[in-house]
Amino acid sequence: ALLHGDETELLFALIDSQYFNTIIHGHSHNKGIENRGKTLLINPGELCGYLTGKSTIAILDTEKNQARIIEL
Repeated sequence: ALLHGDETELLFALIDSQYFNTIIHGHSHNKGIENRGKTLLINPGELCGYLTGKSTIAILDTEKNQARIIEL
């Protein structure tokens, strides 16, 4: 699933459903990767870097369902 925005109720519903292997979400500019049950939750941070001072992206290995964040 892919979600951008601050609809936290929707994000939590997607996570709680455990329907998705991976959920990529943004808007908060807070980078992070975590497992919630069977779901890999990814926030790539912010590419522009104007709020945090760090430009980041996430790389997802879809075969292993693993991700990493890279600072540009």
